[in-house]
Order: sequence, then C-alpha cells, then structure tokens
Amino acid sequence: MALLASLLNYVSHYGYPLGAPEIRIAAAMLVLLAAAIGLLYALLGRIGRVILEILLTYLAFDLNFDGVGVAIATIATVILFNRHLLKVMVVAFPVMIAADIIGLGLDEATVRAEDLALPSVESNAPVLLHVILDEHIGIEGLPAAVPEAAALRRDLQNFYVQNGFRLFGGAYSEYLHTVNAIPHILNFGVEQPWTSEHREGATVDQNRYFDRLGQLGYRVRVYQTDFLDLCANPAVESCTVQRAADLKPIAATTLDATEKAALILYGFASLSEAAKLAVRFYDLAASRLARTSVRLPSFELHQANATGALVAFDRVIADLRHARPGEAYVVHLLLPHYPYAVGRDCGTKALGEWQMRRSPLVTRKGRELAYFDQVTCAMSKVGAALRALAASPSGSRSIVIVHGDHGSRITQRDPMVENTSRFDERDLINGYSTLFAVRTAEIEPGYDAARLPVAQLLSALARSSFSSAAVDLAPGFVPSVMLENWRWKPIRRHELPASWTSR
Repeated sequence: MALLASLLNYVSHYGYPLGAPEIRIAAAMLVLLAAAIGLLYALLGRIGRVILEILLTYLAFDLNFDGVGVAIATIATVILFNRHLLKVMVVAFPVMIAADIIGLGLDEATVRAEDLALPSVESNAPVLLHVILDEHIGIEGLPAAVPEAAALRRDLQNFYVQNGFRLFGGAYSEYLHTVNAIPHILNFGVEQPWTSEHREGATVDQNRYFDRLGQLGYRVRVYQTDFLDLCANPAVESCTVQRAADLKPIAATTLDATEKAALILYGFASLSEAAKLAVRFYDLAASRLARTSVRLPSFELHQANATGALVAFDRVIADLRHARPGEAYVVHLLLPHYPYAVGRDCGTKALGEWQMRRSPLVTRKGRELAYFDQVTCAMSKVGAALRALAASPSGSRSIVIVHGDHGSRITQRDPMVENTSRFDERDLINGYSTLFAVRTAEIEPGYDAARLPVAQLLSALARSSFSSAAVDLAPGFVPSVMLENWRWKPIRRHELPASWTSR
C-alpha cells in the first residue's frame, strides 16, 4: 500500500491518466516487489522486523517528500506510533490511494503559465527571440575528422548562415553546469554566488541582461524548465514553466505500454534519495567491472527527457505567431539534453535506443550519434520558431539569438577539478564548446571561428542595443574556463587547448 499510494500520488501529480495500461503494469511490478518484502518480513525475527518497519516508513516519506524533513518525519513517526506503526500505515495509505483515484491533487498542466500582470507599456522595440538550448555543442566543437560530426557541422552552418545569422563557431561557455553557466552568461561574465543547493536547481536573482532589456523597453516572456528559474526580475511579464520530470508527454508517444511503464518506474525510483544512492554505487561497480570481461547494464536515474521539452517548444512556436513589438521571448529548455530520446524528425525512439550520458556499455561515438539526431531535431524546432516569428504581425522586424549554456558533455572523464590529470582535450572541448548565433538587421550574416566567451558575446549585443557583437577582449587574452568540483562549485581557471579551432 505504501508503494502503490506513492506511485499513484506521483503519476496523478503529473496528470498521467490513471487508467492507462502502463500504470497497471507499473503497479503490478510494485506488488511483486512488495510480496518479496513481505516474504522477507515473515522470515525475520523481532529485531529484523522492527528494522524493516522503520525502513518502510523512511521509504514512504522518501518517495513523497524531500530534504532533511524525511529523516525527521521518520524518527518522529516511529517514536510516536511505536508498536502501532503498521496499523497506522494500513489506515493512512488506502486513504492516499482513494484520494489519488478520485482525482484530489490532480495536476493536469504539462506547461504551467503565469501572467505577472505588468503595467502595459507601449514600445516599438523589435520582437526579440532568445533561445538557450541546453547541452548544444558549438560548430568548432564538432570534430571534422568524424564523418557524422562533419555532416552535422555543415548542416548547422548552412542552416544558421542561410537564415541570416552571424554564427560564432568558436563560442564557448565558461562553466560546465547550467546553474553556474546561465547566471554567468546573463550577468555578462560576472561570477554569481554558489551554494550547495544548486545541484537541485537555482533561481537567477541577479540578471543584468533582463535589466538591460527592461531599459530598452522590453517586456520579457520567459519559457523555462523548472530546474532554473529566470522569472525573478521586474522586466518579466509572463512565466511559462515546463517541468523537467513531467510524465504526461510520455503518454502521447509511440512507445508501447511496457516501455512507458519502465519510464514511469524509472522516474518513480528517482524520487527516492536512497534509490539514487544505491544506483550510484551500482553504476560505480558496473563501471569498474566494465574494465574486465564483465558487462552489466547501467542505470542513470534522470527524469528529464526531450519529449517534454518538445511540447514546451511547440507552445513557444504557437505564441510567436502573435508576437508584438516590445516583447522579448526568452526560452531555456532541456533540448538537446540527454537522455537522447528522439530522432532527427523529433519522433520518440524505442526505449532500447535511448542513450544515456554515460554507460559502460555505450561508447562515446554511440552517444554522439544519438546526440547528433537530437541536435538535428532542435535545429528543426528553431526553424519552426523562425517561420512562426516571420508569420507574426511584427515578424519582419525582429532580433533572434540562439545559443547553448555549455557543451554536449559527452566525455570519457568530465573536465572537473577531481579529474584534472585524467580528462583529455576532447573532454574539455565537448564540455565547454557551445553554439552562439545572432540575427539582427545591423549584423552581417556569416561565420566566425574565433574562440569567444558566450557571456562576452551577449554583453556586446546588449550594450550596443543589439547592433553589434564585437567583443573587446583585453590584450593577451587567453581563452579559459572554470573547473568545478563534484559539488559543482567553481574552483579554478583552466586554459582551453590552443589548437582547438583548427581541428
């Protein structure tokens, strides 16, 4: 009952249809797991049963709540109810199940929109579309010696230049993780405060870019993932949030019921900190055994996938058809972010073809090929957004910026402080090389391979009111990035390879 109640609470929260066959399959799997636990309970002695009851109580809280409150609630419940613990559960969990079935707390929204009701201000500023594509590698980051990468490189270059963009192929982010990279970019290269909570997401409290947009007369419409909040700024008029862990888009895919059930259980397990810790230990063992003749499947408990990002992107495209002067559409979605779930045509792949970021059973080239498909899908969505913008009443006069927050991060060793002597140049390039393209009436279309920080490119655009992307680098400037530690805390600078853009 604890497992079923928590499962139904999880799927109903994300608006997944409870009557779907995949829900029944997932529930059946949990019943089998519960039966195994029940058998173990029957075989244990008194002390073993008490321990198992405490662990079950912890699991029930762990699947439904976050933070240190889970441990506190577990201890308080065990002390308060003591020998009546199972009786309390027998009453509490059926109530939860009934509430989920009748729809209490049901959350239907895949994409949540909030109108912040700013005072209406007339502005003649050109419509601005600013898209941040998560994990999009730069043009010069694609190795020309790899045929598939070279083909994608040509496709991207042709797409952006032919659509009137100035494409900066040597652009790079200075941070490896989104919660450090995007605040740094939006604040024009000023390093932002770091806290250990950033691994769970962050809010961009200071935003010089949005401040500048407000000065230029823009009302900002944000479309974002719930992992990073960009809406805490006076210039923001509306805030549309796509939940990274959303299940509902999966229901509409062509995956069969068994595959959908696996994804539901995968996301359900990721709610538990205990399960994630167990998977980390398992993956460590699988990785070490992979160096021998033993091969074990790898698991990465990551809830986000491209299906939800595509739904959110379609919302942006629909809204752009009605864009008006003075509106700035700022978009940050988890595309082409791993796991690589969609093909070149943006159709969902069979679950067995999904590629996770790292697995002992998957080569770097295998991950890259799947990633290239998803980059092509992202490019097609940008194309659809450009067509929608052109069809709007103000589309003939617009500014468009498209860039990544960091590289693909398809590495053998992540370029982090702990791996300083172990990551190679390709790891470094894949970590930090990122896309940057801009289209305005004043900037000449073309290609520039110079190695330039994304934060400085955006700063130059904003300072010039989007009339110039000329970056004023200090004499003797050496391209470098900030290495983070395993907690994602920025530690020290590291130079980029001098030969990078000649590859």
